Amino acid sequence: MRPLLSFFINFFYNKSMDAINISLIITIIIYLFLALILLFKAKNNIIRSSYFLMIFAVVLWTLGMILYRNASPERSVFWCTFLYIMATFTSSTFLYFSIIFPYQEKVKPIVKFLIILLNLLIIIAVLIPEFIIRGVKIPNTGEKIILWGQGYPLYVVYIAGLFSIGFLILFKKYRFAKGLIKDQLRYVFWGDFFSANLAMITNLILVWFSNFKFNWLGQNMSVIMVIATVYAIIRYRFMDIRIVARKIFIYIGLAAFAYGIFYLIAWIYTKSFGGVFTTAGYFAGVFIAPAFVVAFYWLNKALQYIANKYFFFSLYNYEETINKLSQELNYYNDLNQIVNAIVDTIKRIMQLDRAGVLLINSKEASQSIHYQVAKVIGFNEENGISLVQDDSLTRHLQKTQKPLVKDELILIARDSRDIKEKEGLEKLHNNMERIEASLCLPLMSSNQLIGIIVLGAKISGDAYTKEDLELLNTLAYQAGIAIDNARLYKEVQDFNKTLQQKVDEQTKDIQMKANHLEKLLKMRSEFLDIASHQLRTPVSVIKGVVSMMAEGDLDKMPKEKQKEFIHSVFEKSKKLEQIIHDILQASELDTKKYEITPATPKVQLEEVLDEVVKRFSFEAKQRQIDLVWRKPKTALPAIIGEARYLEEAFANLVDNALKYTPSTGKVSGARGRRDIPGQIKIFLKQEGKNLIVKIRDNGIGIPQEELGRLFQKFVRAKNATEMYTDGSGLGLFIVKEIIEGHHGKVWVESVINKGTTFYVSLPVVK
Repeated sequence: MRPLLSFFINFFYNKSMDAINISLIITIIIYLFLALILLFKAKNNIIRSSYFLMIFAVVLWTLGMILYRNASPERSVFWCTFLYIMATFTSSTFLYFSIIFPYQEKVKPIVKFLIILLNLLIIIAVLIPEFIIRGVKIPNTGEKIILWGQGYPLYVVYIAGLFSIGFLILFKKYRFAKGLIKDQLRYVFWGDFFSANLAMITNLILVWFSNFKFNWLGQNMSVIMVIATVYAIIRYRFMDIRIVARKIFIYIGLAAFAYGIFYLIAWIYTKSFGGVFTTAGYFAGVFIAPAFVVAFYWLNKALQYIANKYFFFSLYNYEETINKLSQELNYYNDLNQIVNAIVDTIKRIMQLDRAGVLLINSKEASQSIHYQVAKVIGFNEENGISLVQDDSLTRHLQKTQKPLVKDELILIARDSRDIKEKEGLEKLHNNMERIEASLCLPLMSSNQLIGIIVLGAKISGDAYTKEDLELLNTLAYQAGIAIDNARLYKEVQDFNKTLQQKVDEQTKDIQMKANHLEKLLKMRSEFLDIASHQLRTPVSVIKGVVSMMAEGDLDKMPKEKQKEFIHSVFEKSKKLEQIIHDILQASELDTKKYEITPATPKVQLEEVLDEVVKRFSFEAKQRQIDLVWRKPKTALPAIIGEARYLEEAFANLVDNALKYTPSTGKVSGARGRRDIPGQIKIFLKQEGKNLIVKIRDNGIGIPQEELGRLFQKFVRAKNATEMYTDGSGLGLFIVKEIIEGHHGKVWVESVINKGTTFYVSLPVVK
């Protein structure tokens, strides 16, 4: 330690600092600056950590060159050995970085072991006397000449080989990358490529032929890598460390100012006042201290302004922006004023060329998800609406509830295992590119999507940073609440006006009308809920295909594709018809309970079940499900009831069994499929004074915690919703109303993933 300290004292005070030494010191300072930035953000990020190690290795390599150039003749071999050992770490750390960048890929243990092992072996080779470095000769010219041993070609192959493998890995990733990742790879690859190759020419090849005039250039040329990396940091969100870079820029400027002022004041005190602790010095300090505080404050503001305007244009005060917008949103109750404040704030803060807000029209939610343009700047309104015609965007934003960046859609699609989702995301990426939209923000309220903020690119051309997305996510959350509150406020106002009119018109029967209004509101809420969630999908599909027909896009497709789309419309129209039928049937049973009367005719239950089985036989065959009807061999007593209502009830039960029994065949609209055959069995027998119908399947089953509320309106089991997205949740409610109207009972037994059995008990004719 003491010899090294003596060396630095001698280096800085007793030797003249030539231009080469100064350039190498500046190179180290530049590298340490970048390493400091990375160190601040290296936690829990393997890419930043590995890049920090690579920079640190280059710093030690550059330091080794300074120590070697200024070492005494008897210490030259030692520092030369140190120099070439440090160079080995630059190649090994670069190879490791190239493997994990930019996707944080996991490196196999065997690969890590080989990199470390090779590095240790080459270090041992360098340490072997006269194997790679035979010695250092200093002729009369004063220029040091390294004498190479027989193992030097092995050293060259090691360094060049590791760098070559790393460049091949980066180039392969660059070829297949897209968007933001491709931009990052471009600058990192070319910056490292030129730096490494220039360094290898000057520090490996030329010195091999005894040309040592330029062996110091390799360290300086590596600054190209720093410039390329810094550019990627500032422009292409490389490793998301621009905020730290901005802070360090400001802190270094303030530190330099404080350091300079300190020595300036010390010089002034010494020259003018004879020292610090004098009467004149104390008196002068009264004026110098406030002046320093004012100057420090002014410089801090100036550095922030310079950093934001010239180096970090898109950065801003996070808390100030949120607080200011929150105050504006709390002040407004009008929806238009809130939307204007949101768009203007985001457009100003992010320096955007385009911005817009699309809101879901709740008044039309009973038909489909219909968007209306609340405000657009820079976008064409038709283009904005076209973006949400395909519900891939809506589904993704509802699911993730996070900002969606166009440049990252390809990565999300690549990682998706669902083919339909992948196709939808790729199509969404093309649509966003077509209308020049760069980012979509979900507007959420009560965990539901109520609108979308669509943003264009930044005027500066910068990519959206991690800090941008965090700020936008916070702003969108507050905006969603404010928009929903404004809508509720308006609805309350409209409701109060309507209610006042009703009260004025019917004061004599206010209690009856209040009860009736409460029931209507409850029915409206339930109806809107089911309509909003279940009608949107079939209507969207039908609308999309019809739109393609109207625009002639369908005619351009292959015949098979056209048939597929037309079949999809047909299936969705049938589903829409079924949902509407269920809603009307449930509404009828809800307002007027079905009840058998003495005039109700008799009916044979076997005949009703015969019709139900015939109705679903073809569908069961298509689904490759075995539908078995165990019809009694002898006739059973009749029951009193309406055949059409009973057929409707049992059809709902068989239809449910078919839907939620996955089989070997792929079914359109369903997500379930398995290798074992599906099977549904229908039994009918008499037990005492009742006929018992048992419908048993080997499907997905129903969770025990959901059995108790299964026959309520708009209720579906969670696993049923996941398997089959369409469904009104009214089928079992209708079954219950019909069976109880026949003075019967219905109940269910189920085991998850093993099957479900529905029981229906109906009284026989006395």
